Amino acid sequence: MVPNRAGTDIATRAKDIEDGLTDIVDVGVTALANPALVERVRTGAPLNTHGGTPCLSTLQSN
Repeated sequence: MVPNRAGTDIATRAKDIEDGLTDIVDVGVTALANPALVERVRTGAPLNTHGGTPCLSTLQSN
C-alpha cells in the first residue's frame, strides 16, 4: 500500500514506514520543491515549501 498523505511532513511519513503502516511513501511536490530532497532529509536541512501547488520555478538552477 502507498498512502497518499499530501500535505503531511516528511517526519510523519517516515514514521509511517517505521510503524509498519507502509513500505513506501509518496513525496510528489515535496521532491519538486526540493531537488536535493534526500540530502536535505539526511542532513536535517530545512525543506523548501511549495505553497500548496507545484511550481516549475523551483526546478530552475541558479
